[in-house]
Amino acid sequence: MTETTCIISSTTLHMVKRGSVGQLLPNMTAKLVDGELWVKGPNIMKGYLRNPKADAETFTKDGWLKTGDICIFDEDEDMFVVDRVKEVSLWLYYIIYQRGD
Repeated sequence: MTETTCIISSTTLHMVKRGSVGQLLPNMTAKLVDGELWVKGPNIMKGYLRNPKADAETFTKDGWLKTGDICIFDEDEDMFVVDRVKEVSLWLYYIIYQRGD
């Protein structure tokens, strides 16, 4: 997601778990709110240029970025993205619809 400007999690070859996106980077903070991943950290953008409506929809008043990803963490703090809050994503001005299986 471009709002994070960089990665927020990673894994190493010897610690790969099937389906995991890895563990949060040391400089990141995350919490789950109704299953949705909210993140904070130095690599999170400050907001959208001249778009306060998008800012209000994406960020909380205290700076948490609402990713739209439904996640779970296992006992080793590995993160798994299991769903999306929205069914539609915008990518480079193309609308991407998620398939329902």
